Amino acid sequence: GSGKSTFVDIVLTLLQSDSGTYLVNNKKYVQQKEIIKNWVNFVAHVPQRVYLIDSNIENNILFGIEKNENNFKKLDFVSKIALIDGMIPNEKSLREYYVGCNGAKLSGGQRQRVAIARALITGKPILILDEATSALDPQSEITIFKNIRESFKDITIISVTHSKQLLKLCDKIYSLKDGKLILNKK
Repeated sequence: GSGKSTFVDIVLTLLQSDSGTYLVNNKKYVQQKEIIKNWVNFVAHVPQRVYLIDSNIENNILFGIEKNENNFKKLDFVSKIALIDGMIPNEKSLREYYVGCNGAKLSGGQRQRVAIARALITGKPILILDEATSALDPQSEITIFKNIRESFKDITIISVTHSKQLLKLCDKIYSLKDGKLILNKK
């Protein structure tokens, strides 16, 4: 209710703010098309609600990405980071395990793992996680977050979360208060 998802939508340029400006690396952007051209192509987003296609896990992670040997290696890599290996029966592969219509055969946490892997495989320098681990058990949530930080050292992670244990792993913590972003002191 404090506006976290609205803030994420503004950062993603899905919504335009009523006031203020966008500053990216100290460069001011005023027009929406400038922001889109110079910003959104660098952002991967894992929303609160995950949408999956009625296919296998491989196709859901590679969604929109060319199937080639290099991307299959990336697929294996991000699957390990998102702990997908542990959710598939031993006799099945990512290609053989079908998720059903919108992931009906998966739990909420399993859908979130697939969405995290989908975002990571894009290789974008900014990752926005909007309550992206809320359906995971606490240990998996921490393990995945640590895996991302260790394996993708050069990316910026913006995580919207209520998880106090996840907040402990963040470099900076901000709160939204009265529509303003406030840096918390650790």
